[in-house]
Amino acid sequence: MDAQKQLKKLEKRNLMESMKMDMELKSKNVNLMRRLHRERQEAALEEKLARAEEAQGWRANELSQEEELAYHMDLAKREDICKLKERQQLWEMRELVDLKTQIRNAYFTKALHSQLAESRALKAKDTSEVELYKMKLQKDAEEHKRLEYIKEKDNEMRKRQYRNDLQDQIINDHKKKVEEQKQRLLDMQLVDDTIRTIMYEEKMQEDEVKRKRETAKADHDAYMQAKQVWIQLEREKEEEEERRIREYLCQKFEHEKQLQEVNRRKADEKIAAQEKLLARIQQLKAGRDERERIAQILCDEETRLREEAEAKKKKETMLQRAQEMKETVENLLKEKIARAEEEKKMNEIYREKLEREIEATKKEEREKVEKEREKKKQYGAELRAGMEQLYRNRADEKYQQAAEQDARAREQKMLQDKIAEERRRIINEHGPQLYGYLPKNLVTQEDIAHLNPQLRDYFATAAK
Repeated sequence: MDAQKQLKKLEKRNLMESMKMDMELKSKNVNLMRRLHRERQEAALEEKLARAEEAQGWRANELSQEEELAYHMDLAKREDICKLKERQQLWEMRELVDLKTQIRNAYFTKALHSQLAESRALKAKDTSEVELYKMKLQKDAEEHKRLEYIKEKDNEMRKRQYRNDLQDQIINDHKKKVEEQKQRLLDMQLVDDTIRTIMYEEKMQEDEVKRKRETAKADHDAYMQAKQVWIQLEREKEEEEERRIREYLCQKFEHEKQLQEVNRRKADEKIAAQEKLLARIQQLKAGRDERERIAQILCDEETRLREEAEAKKKKETMLQRAQEMKETVENLLKEKIARAEEEKKMNEIYREKLEREIEATKKEEREKVEKEREKKKQYGAELRAGMEQLYRNRADEKYQQAAEQDARAREQKMLQDKIAEERRRIINEHGPQLYGYLPKNLVTQEDIAHLNPQLRDYFATAAK
């Protein structure tokens, strides 16, 4: 147990010392390079000042050369610093950390074997020391086996992690493909919905145009019906007016006829009364003289003339009334004809106005349909352009993603190449000192061609 604790302490101390040595070496290298650079700059500056004091004329060219040389030296120093920083970054990678751990373990194993060899040489005669040495060797072998087992487990874990990462990448690629397929289906659904919306809008517009046409036709039919009703009412009104005129004329004619009949009866009654009177006078005064008879004849003649004048006047009055009735009928007919002409003109004007309104409505509907068609064509063009732009953007995104993935792959390859180069450099640097202590599976078949000749035979069997 004490020997194992001492080995662990010695291992920790060696590890700390190796890390300390590495840090001191890095610090010394950086400080040395800084000091050298500073000394170079100071020396160059002093030399420039000295030569400038000695000769001002021919020193200008040399100063420029020295400045150029200092610039190139500074550039070389910067390049060395950049390479050193890049190496320091590479040293932090897991592969190089594992390599450095293996090299430190190899150094520790070598030092342990050296110490054990020295202890064995000093205490070869002591049997207990020999047994202790065997135990230590056995423990070292067991520790070496344990480290190899841990390393194999680590390699197995890395392989398992790599397989898991590869499976995750395959699953992610499949998910991306499924998402792209879903997106394509959504885009197709969007296009179908848009087309259905356009068709629905077209159907609605056609239904609206049809409804307007039916409304215009219904308004026209209603107007024609109203017009027919108005014409029927006007015809009935004219017939009623003609009937009233005929009734008025008939009543007037009957009234005049009755008046004539009354006048005739009165005249007949008067004549009969006069005849009765004459007869009575003749009976009573048969012996009147001729004078009375003549007077009576004159009276009768005067009465006859007066009656004839009255009859003539009544006849003329009846003719005048008939003429007035004829003129009234003619005026009514003229008014009816004029009203019919006016109605015909109004119907013509209304027909022309209705035709103009219908034509204007049809033109407006055609213009509206044309505008809607142009709008739909423009919307379809914009939709196609949008979909093409969407596909182009997605293609550009895929191309950009592929380019970024290729760039990342190239960067990863360059990094792996740098790591492999640094691994080979470290193995070539420490391999000759650790010959026989490094594990043979430390290198691959590709690394053998870049190793020192003395290391190739050692690692060739394990690489194969």
